[in-house]
Amino acid sequence: MRRGWIGVAALGCAAAGAASAGCGSGDGGISSEILADFEGVYQLDTATENPTACDAEGPSNLDTIAQKQFVAIRLKMLTVSGLQLLSCADDAGCASTATMVKGGGGWAAAWAWFLSESTGPDQLGGLSASSGFGQTGICTGRSYTAVALIRQSDTLRLEARTTNLADLPADNNGVCWADPAQERSEAAGRPCSSLRVLTGSKRGPLP
Repeated sequence: MRRGWIGVAALGCAAAGAASAGCGSGDGGISSEILADFEGVYQLDTATENPTACDAEGPSNLDTIAQKQFVAIRLKMLTVSGLQLLSCADDAGCASTATMVKGGGGWAAAWAWFLSESTGPDQLGGLSASSGFGQTGICTGRSYTAVALIRQSDTLRLEARTTNLADLPADNNGVCWADPAQERSEAAGRPCSSLRVLTGSKRGPLP
């Protein structure tokens, strides 16, 4: 599976391939009224990736994504109420995923994103702080991703801007940790590394 298109299911974050990740705004999240406007079953219409910069969209990679439907459903992660996007293969799969999330059970998806804050009635935001991987005492492959989700009528547009970060030493136990606030600060002083964009149109309400 492609790095970046799969969420960390155990954490519900918009991240991938990391030993650990941080997500959310930590302020209680998004109001139920705003979340209700975003919820539904969607069809993935476009997906692009620019692996080297963020100033323009890259070529389409829609054909590489196996699951081209997704549900947008409210989910409380720890103390943060947010919107979880979860991929599904078809209508039956989307219905099953929505039922599992509503029932508080586990779920699996080929890709996922978690939005934890609202910057307006039609725009949500989220983040991913990736710890990278420990290699001989060094945490390598660290990254910070800022995520924005914009709603226009029944269409959603998600933009994920990733900034690669410098390697850091692991802790005394050889473990790599992700500190969202620290990584946000690090990313502010570095160029954006890659841009991923997907759009989807609403097929109907959640089952």
